[in-house]
Amino acid sequence: MFLTKFDWYIIRKFVFTFIYILLILIVICIVFDISEKIDDFLGKNIPLGAIIFDYYLNFIPWLVNTFSALFVFITVIFFTSNMAAKTEFVAALAGGVSFNRILRPYLLVATLIAVLSFLLNSYVLPRSNKKRNNFQVEYINNKRSGWSHNIHQQIFQGQFIYIQNFNGEDKTGYRFTLEKFDGAHLLQKTEAERIVWNDTTKKWKLENLVIRDFKENGQVITTEADRIIELNYKPADFAGKGADITTMNDPELKNFIELQKLRGVGNLKEYQVELYKRKALPFAGIILTFIGVCIASRKIRGGIGMHLFLGIALAFSYILIMQVSYTFATYSSFNSFLAVWTPNVLYSIIAMIIYKYAPK
Repeated sequence: MFLTKFDWYIIRKFVFTFIYILLILIVICIVFDISEKIDDFLGKNIPLGAIIFDYYLNFIPWLVNTFSALFVFITVIFFTSNMAAKTEFVAALAGGVSFNRILRPYLLVATLIAVLSFLLNSYVLPRSNKKRNNFQVEYINNKRSGWSHNIHQQIFQGQFIYIQNFNGEDKTGYRFTLEKFDGAHLLQKTEAERIVWNDTTKKWKLENLVIRDFKENGQVITTEADRIIELNYKPADFAGKGADITTMNDPELKNFIELQKLRGVGNLKEYQVELYKRKALPFAGIILTFIGVCIASRKIRGGIGMHLFLGIALAFSYILIMQVSYTFATYSSFNSFLAVWTPNVLYSIIAMIIYKYAPK
């Protein structure tokens, strides 16, 4: 059989210890978060249902996903050190079970958690983040969209828009222009005094239009009181808020990057780094699991305390280098993909070195 009793023994310890540590750390983090926000919760008379269902039920998935690799690592160090202290690995190795065979159930569970983390980060968490962010904007931050000025961008190939002023409060813009080109030749220019967003139809209304069609023998000018149009643009884009990366799933983020390229936006590294990070971060849990088993399976003086010290030092150095690489990838000219994956490659090499000295 693929999985033996020994495998299931380790898998049960891994899963139950992971859930136990996860619950403890979630409770601790929630207590600290409540103590930080208690004045806002009480002073602004926020409904209890909104705090529980809109904020904390969406805060927990974010917390679990953000620190999943660290939680997995602490789990592995904790229960593996206990097994080593009871000489269980000595018995297994003496009974002819190879160290590589011992690694199999660990890597199986770590891979499963990594896959779940990827799916959570790429598809579930964006929707959850949107609800949590809306709660903070509505009750905590009370931030308004405000005014934006002189926006000029390409929305489709050969189509450019310009708006002099946009009010994010009522989603209304002033002095709007839409230009359509065929190469370098201007085909049509539409000017409107106002542009207003309709939340129901998800379309724009232009008011007091002047439409200029450019022909070979001159231009034809027409006027209209109003017109309903669709634009590849939303009020949040006009308002200068941009897009919140954390609220977009993978397909939406990829489409957004392509759309921004079409609009002529130059620096998209922040969005590209986020896309690559969603794949690289779950992989960190597998690497840390491998390192954790190699460190904690050896019985040493100091026992679990020394194992935790060594393991957490490695884990935090890993996380620190990951954050530095993400910042470097965002604000430098270095290739984003290579910068994001560099910590995983570096610590994979470290894992192989540690593996060399693991008990065989």
